[in-house]
Amino acid sequence: HFVNLVAGFNQQSFNDLFYFVQRRGVISESVPSLNLTLGEPEDVSLGQSESHWAIRGGFLRASYDYKNKYLFQFNGRYDGTSRFAEDSRFGLFASASGAWRISEESFMDFSSGWLNDLKLRASYGSIGNQSGASTYAYIATMDTFEPGVLLGGTEAVAVSTPDLVDPSITWENVETTNIGLDVALLGNRLSMSLDLFRRLTKDMRVDGARLPGFLGTDAPETNAADLETEGFETTIAWNDRIGNKMRYGIRFNLSDSRAFITKYDNRVRGCGRPHASQAPGICSCIVGFGDLGCFEPNHAVRHSADWRNTARHHSGHLAWSEYAVCRLSGRDLCPRNARGESLLPCCRTWRDRQ
Repeated sequence: HFVNLVAGFNQQSFNDLFYFVQRRGVISESVPSLNLTLGEPEDVSLGQSESHWAIRGGFLRASYDYKNKYLFQFNGRYDGTSRFAEDSRFGLFASASGAWRISEESFMDFSSGWLNDLKLRASYGSIGNQSGASTYAYIATMDTFEPGVLLGGTEAVAVSTPDLVDPSITWENVETTNIGLDVALLGNRLSMSLDLFRRLTKDMRVDGARLPGFLGTDAPETNAADLETEGFETTIAWNDRIGNKMRYGIRFNLSDSRAFITKYDNRVRGCGRPHASQAPGICSCIVGFGDLGCFEPNHAVRHSADWRNTARHHSGHLAWSEYAVCRLSGRDLCPRNARGESLLPCCRTWRDRQ
């Protein structure tokens, strides 16, 4: 039996102070100095930014090895970041893994001359992600500006309305399940590994549900999306030597994965925003005019005020020339439900006629 325990504590703080000064008209590029510029004083640009953030956490690792056959490991972390509010600042993340070295079993003695290792392993764990979040994600900020108004003979200073924020924004949680197989043969010269994995990213920080336009501002970033990724990875390698001085190795890798968004509050499926069951990077939205009805009798087409643009339409088609372009190009842009049925009778009639 072999047991190993490791525990620790970590804390880091980051401070960023940035100044920016610009003046045009450098006299000599070999001597870049603000004093050696000819730009007008009013053309000088100044800027400054300052930010700071910190992380703090504790971790624990416990491993167990029985006769080098059965291997187990447990990891746990409790992390906090200043990027989030006090009530949602900390997160607990844990993982566990196990392996069975089949090659060490007595019933595998027949392969000892050519099989060096045969190991089956599995793992499951979660890890938190706070990268990408704003330094002050939960604090509403206001900018100052000069509105061009005099108050009491002095130019006024105004403060803008703050953007909306989600005070409960917190960590993203990445959960990964993995099953793998490792094989080593011929004195460890030939090795192979295969991994099947499923990764679920929960509570991704994205823009929230679209809000009414009369609100006057955008929706805040919030934990509102989930992403699921499935795939495999395989590696085959050959390592050997020629004589006593030269070593060489050949490695082949093959991997594939597919990711799908499993949750996203985008009920209207607006452009630029993904939706559930959609693969990231694939645009899927509806752009165009809303229909005012369908041309039912054919004479309605002939007597339409826009008859030159709708002459190609038949009974049951939308009363829009733009739709004729889509129809002639052979593209089906009709909104449909999960069963593939059109949500507009006009679109359904057009599709059936093709």
